[in-house]
Amino acid sequence: MSRSPAEQGLGTIEILVALTLFSVAMLGVWGMFMLSLSSGVVAETASIAMNLARARVEILRTMPVATLLAENDITSIAQVPPGQGRPYTIRTTVRQAVAGFLDIAVAVSWQVAYGGGCASGNASANCSGGLVTQTRTLETRVRGPDAP
Repeated sequence: MSRSPAEQGLGTIEILVALTLFSVAMLGVWGMFMLSLSSGVVAETASIAMNLARARVEILRTMPVATLLAENDITSIAQVPPGQGRPYTIRTTVRQAVAGFLDIAVAVSWQVAYGGGCASGNASANCSGGLVTQTRTLETRVRGPDAP
């Protein structure tokens, strides 16, 4: 009994074409996956940086004015999570720009790795990219020593 052409299975050429199309589609999906991973790392680190800046500003706002002025040009390092995470540099600036008020700026900076194999955002042996320093700054104004 012979089979008609409609009943025959797929040939080698059809299978190769299907696998090629599937591979091209998977490469596109993989690229989007890697982009979403790196975007997630950037969003996470920026969120952590802003939380560190907010916490520092809240501490500064509770200080007496004389102590607050002594906090100008203070730099510290915070590691998130503590002891094992990414280091963040926190720089505090306090200056009197307007009579009666102090301007407080807290700048938090950190480094993120970009490039092939850098999906975690940390530089490693597999990462063919480079480190980029990013900074987020939070500013506020408080009453100064000669406030009316």
